[in-house]
Amino acid sequence: MSEIHAQVILARVETDAAKLAVLTDVLAPIEAERAQGFRQLADRQRFVTAHGLLRAALGMKLACHPASVSLVRKPSGQWICEGRGLHVSLAHSGKRVAVAIADGAVGIDIEEMTGGDVLALARDWLTPAEAAVVAKAGPAAMEPLFLRYWTAKEAVLKAAGTGLSVPLADFCVAPPGPRPQPITQLKPHAALAGLAVASLPAPDGYVAALSLPGGTWRIAQRDEEAVDALARGKEVDR
Repeated sequence: MSEIHAQVILARVETDAAKLAVLTDVLAPIEAERAQGFRQLADRQRFVTAHGLLRAALGMKLACHPASVSLVRKPSGQWICEGRGLHVSLAHSGKRVAVAIADGAVGIDIEEMTGGDVLALARDWLTPAEAAVVAKAGPAAMEPLFLRYWTAKEAVLKAAGTGLSVPLADFCVAPPGPRPQPITQLKPHAALAGLAVASLPAPDGYVAALSLPGGTWRIAQRDEEAVDALARGKEVDR
């Protein structure tokens, strides 16, 4: 059975203007342009934090300055570390961002619990069996359970590189937990073949999941402020 290594970093969205400027300084022109394209300040802050954090982590991993990491955006919307054999994934929700780096296809998702009514969403987006599990949960458990399914499926589609062109109801997952579980396809999609998914530890009020190819996973996860990670990444390059 193959062994897959992945690094996961969670961080708070940076809101301090000076620190955001430091993170923006290491972005490539395409990233900086995309950041400026967001009308809402909160969206821009999430994007800059996530990409600055990703570059910091890649810089440490590759022993190079974070600004020199070659990140390319594929037509699917995925970002890849060009020429290094590394796969990356980013996610953000509320006041948190998450990045993942792996030596195989990888998808990460994080969602904030907002206290909304999720039963209708479950019936609209999940398989009938998954929606039934959510419906049977108690009031306090319903939203986190729904988000465990949702983040798991979003992570799978990110790893596959398909986005929502593959309906969430075309495959099912076991009630997501910390142990990787293979997905089950109800309608065949070649891009999803062999993928597995697991829940990740997440801050209070959030749910997160990671998808990788099936096998033995070796996950290193940490929480870190993006600017602190960037400072360490720059130190590695000296």
